[in-house]
Amino acid sequence: MKGLIEFLKIVGTTAIVGLLILFFTKGKHFSCEALDAFSDESMFDLLFEALKVVLIALAIWAVGLLVYFVTGINNRINTFLYFIVLTTISLHFFIVKAIVSPPEKHRELKEIICSKSSDDGMELEFKKLTKKEYDFVNSKTNWLPEVPDHAETINVKYIRDDFFGEYHMEVELSLPKEVRIDTVNFSDWKLRDNKYLYVRFQN
Repeated sequence: MKGLIEFLKIVGTTAIVGLLILFFTKGKHFSCEALDAFSDESMFDLLFEALKVVLIALAIWAVGLLVYFVTGINNRINTFLYFIVLTTISLHFFIVKAIVSPPEKHRELKEIICSKSSDDGMELEFKKLTKKEYDFVNSKTNWLPEVPDHAETINVKYIRDDFFGEYHMEVELSLPKEVRIDTVNFSDWKLRDNKYLYVRFQN
């Protein structure tokens, strides 16, 4: 019975302290799948970094647990206090990151862009982007085509098959009635139904 109570103290204290730390240090980063698709950050690298942090935290906690029982310190120190300190030390990375991370830039702009986007894993769309919003999407990779300064209501459709490396991309935009596209600098754009269309694909 005593062993069960000790186990519940350890698990309960660790869980409560861990959840509180993760809650109060959670990142303020805002994004969405469609926006992340044009990010220059590799998903593999992000997963590797997250896994590394988790493994380090588990290793520190496991060593602390071993010390707690092997050295006999469990008979001389309060269980709650010990595991509060141990869990805090194990999750120190999240605490430090929350303290030193600068406020996120462009959050409002990201929220607007994401509200105009959809992504089901195969087909990605941005609808009615402004020039500023379009340029922000493209700022991470510069993979999308450049658009004229007077571009209005820019639509992006991107269909991809990551397994085979195939994709089909369409960028459609409209210009004010009195403005015509520069056919020299934007020679790949074609006029269709009063809108200009850019198509690129890989089969």
